Amino acid sequence: MRARLAKLRASGEIIGFTVVTRSDVLADPVRGLMMIEIEGSGTERITRTLTKMAQLRAVHSTNGRWDVIVEIGAATLEDFDEVLARIRRMEGVVASETSLLLKTRKSGQGARLG
Repeated sequence: MRARLAKLRASGEIIGFTVVTRSDVLADPVRGLMMIEIEGSGTERITRTLTKMAQLRAVHSTNGRWDVIVEIGAATLEDFDEVLARIRRMEGVVASETSLLLKTRKSGQGARLG
């Protein structure tokens, strides 16, 4: 196993590793995706603000109806709702849609080796 990993790293096929622990998964029992529409030229300003919010696990720019999609992680539904309200109050946010994540069937965060 070590020799194979060393070979894959040397060839550049593997560029890094990610470890996902049980506590990583259990840390955010309430998770969801929020799609956000931003008015005018406020996207950069709002995106900078979003990236500083501790409850947001990822901030993605996108195309189509929505300008930004954020991944939210919270301890409770009340905390989750507070994050939604905070984002919706931001100047320039004109619309949003949120979906709770009920069950993760596959995650790109790490993979099993062997």
